[in-house]
Amino acid sequence: MTDIDDFLLSENRYSFSDDDTYAVKDLKKAMNEKKFGKYVELCSDNRFNVWYLTKYMRGVTQKIGNIYVYYMREAIQPAKWYTKVAEKLSKPVEFKSKGYPAEALRTRDSCGHILLRKLKNDRGSYDAAASFYNVDIVIMQNVMLYAKKDGEKQHKSLPTDSFIRTFRKFINPDYWFIFPEELVNEKDKILFNRLMEKL
Repeated sequence: MTDIDDFLLSENRYSFSDDDTYAVKDLKKAMNEKKFGKYVELCSDNRFNVWYLTKYMRGVTQKIGNIYVYYMREAIQPAKWYTKVAEKLSKPVEFKSKGYPAEALRTRDSCGHILLRKLKNDRGSYDAAASFYNVDIVIMQNVMLYAKKDGEKQHKSLPTDSFIRTFRKFINPDYWFIFPEELVNEKDKILFNRLMEKL
């Protein structure tokens, strides 16, 4: 057992709730089995501080950062961070990591961006799409549009927790953390190749 496991166990706040996401349930389960530190280390390949996750698990931090979901995507399905245990979890999207750093979330279009662009085009404009999906037009534009930062093209903002949840019916949350060239399933590859040709 690690120091962090000792600390968390002393907090004694790890009962399960219907408000937990599937990811929080997995983290609490690891905690209750006194394996939290090792579990997070294995899931994240030591790429970030586990203390942030303890705050999230305890409800001190209400939202999980995109970078954490991205770095843990091979071990914890991204949709698990955005779906409560009382809700139906979407089927995992198969992918093989290309090893991109987390910065790629800002500099490349994920499958989620491509699907969002299609949804916007189906509605004809940002205005119509924002109204139809009941999201703020500025937030929608910021997720989709690029801006120059330090001479590099980057998305103005990453999709927020609430944005991903809002679009969950239309875009599997996994897609926000997977790039088209990482897809494994042939049907997925064909779909995204066609979409990218049209957009």
